[in-house]
Amino acid sequence: MAQTNVPIDMDAYNDQFLLVTAYEKPSVDVISLADDQIIKQIYIKTQPDEIVIDKNKNIAYISSSVDSSIYTVNLETMTLSKQIKITGMCEKLTLSEDGTKLFYYDKRTRDIWAIELDNNYLLKEIGKFPNVSKIVYTNNKIYITSRTKNRLAIIDYDTINLIAEIEICEKPIDMLAFHERVYVLGAGDNSIQVVDAKTDTLTDSIYLNTNGFSTKINQIENTNIALITDTKASLYTVFDLGTNKVIKTIPIDIPANTIVVTEKVKKINK
Repeated sequence: MAQTNVPIDMDAYNDQFLLVTAYEKPSVDVISLADDQIIKQIYIKTQPDEIVIDKNKNIAYISSSVDSSIYTVNLETMTLSKQIKITGMCEKLTLSEDGTKLFYYDKRTRDIWAIELDNNYLLKEIGKFPNVSKIVYTNNKIYITSRTKNRLAIIDYDTINLIAEIEICEKPIDMLAFHERVYVLGAGDNSIQVVDAKTDTLTDSIYLNTNGFSTKINQIENTNIALITDTKASLYTVFDLGTNKVIKTIPIDIPANTIVVTEKVKKINK
């Protein structure tokens, strides 16, 4: 489906809707996947940026860095429900697996913050880290990658003490947590490095051999399959998180930055 404005972020909900933010557009577009039409625009005071969805609570969190805010959207009614004022200019927004915490990076000061959603939206300062590319939370620890320093920092959430800082793949650009492992995607050498989240040691390195520039690794919900996109090569990679092996590489018409996967979509008149 063609977009007039350049998209910033998108995520799917309930196999029926796609939420999209775009540059120079003060609204979140809600697209029906049944007919690929915009069915609603949720207007926000300022430019909306990143989207994370809590599917258990039917809530979307929408960041707006220029407004130092995170907005919540009720996904059952597709209406704006709350504005959470935060410190700094939010990016790299991340939701914990249990839905109790948000994490973000202040791109102006390089500070990392947590928001305790079940504690009256308490802000907790985590510390500084340069050029953050991704934040992941698992096993009560925060994993933070620096794209320019090729480093992975591991921080204990309760004490905010640094557990370890290890050298990682070239240009680490994305991460995900799966079954007490953290997968770090490197754009520079198109590799995946696996960190054991119990021992915080590097256990495996897998090279994709795509001759491109990897950008995102996204797990397909409720499966051990991840899809890896590439903004240089016209393809995406299917990766098995259970065996740490590449299943196959699939060519596409143009390079893709992000892929959103739904279980099934019922099309109108199809």
